[in-house]
Amino acid sequence: MAKKLSTFTTFDKTLILRMRIITTVLFSILSTINLVYSQSLAQDTLDPYGFVNKYDTKFNGIGPKVYILPLPRTLKDEMIDTYKEIQTFQDSIHLGYHKERLISTFKRTSNNQFVHNIIQDKISESDQTKLLQKFIEQKNHAVVYGLYNIIANDYLLEGKIYKALEALNTALSHAQSANNPQDIATIQSNLASTYLLTNKFDEALHLESLHLENALKTKNIADQAVSTAKIAWIQAYKKEYHTAENTIIRKAIPLFNKSKYYAGKVDAWIILADIYRAQNKHTEAQWFLLQARDLAKEKDFSEKLATIEYMLGSSKMIQSNYKVAQNELEEAWNLVKGEEDNFLQLAIAEQLGRSHVHLKDYESAKNFLDQYWSLRKSLFSKKITSIQ
Repeated sequence: MAKKLSTFTTFDKTLILRMRIITTVLFSILSTINLVYSQSLAQDTLDPYGFVNKYDTKFNGIGPKVYILPLPRTLKDEMIDTYKEIQTFQDSIHLGYHKERLISTFKRTSNNQFVHNIIQDKISESDQTKLLQKFIEQKNHAVVYGLYNIIANDYLLEGKIYKALEALNTALSHAQSANNPQDIATIQSNLASTYLLTNKFDEALHLESLHLENALKTKNIADQAVSTAKIAWIQAYKKEYHTAENTIIRKAIPLFNKSKYYAGKVDAWIILADIYRAQNKHTEAQWFLLQARDLAKEKDFSEKLATIEYMLGSSKMIQSNYKVAQNELEEAWNLVKGEEDNFLQLAIAEQLGRSHVHLKDYESAKNFLDQYWSLRKSLFSKKITSIQ
């Protein structure tokens, strides 16, 4: 009986030993499979782009197990993001553009050419002061107000709005001493534009109304039309849109028709379009811009077409009509391309580049973005960007 038990025990030990060997081998295989799977899973998680081929998955130190750099930005991503970023700067561009338009309405006094001949255009500021003092001592009021009117225009172009106001008020005082009603009215209109630049709307309206009174006295219908259109512009700045619309349609346009002053009529249509754009009435604005464009082409007022095409294109952009907008903006760009840097160019470059983004032409969008940055740097480092 003891012998049988001993034999059974030996057999059992052999069996158990074999089972342990088999178990060890199986465990080793399963561990290897699990490790490979874990590494693969870890790599999928840590490296979603599949760029990293080898790293230590057992690393347990400070920092991530692997550094994964984001995918490089595509041109599409860059253009979409950049045009979103610069959108907030549109208000500054529009402000500069409207300042340029207002300053372009600056009027010359009747003796402007004579005064220019005296100062021979460019003289130093100290020489200018001596010259002015000389004419003041001589009580030559006509030359003095003519000089101060020119100085005010120079100040406006340099962005020195309050210095321009000082110069114009001095000019007005000397024009009143000289008792020249026409030049008094001219300086009052220039003052109205300058006060408008400082958001002093009531002062601007009062002074332009005085200019209109003189035009009525002299029965100058063209001057009446221009002054009436400017009054509508001031009313629009005051957000009196309905009044401004009526002033243009019922008063200014009939006067432009009567005087046959068609260049002024084109400007009046543009002002009316501005009034409707300010109210987000883009369909109405486009209708009046089309009238302005037709008349400008008929009378060959090519210098006004760039503004009209830009306003049409930017209005279509707001309505998401990108292809038509692009065509009109390209027309505007071709009209201003060779001119000196101005805010209209900058506004067109920004809108035209944006239209290319919407139409998925990212190379063209980049080209206009380069133009945009060049113009923006130039304009906002030297021109009428702030009130001083």
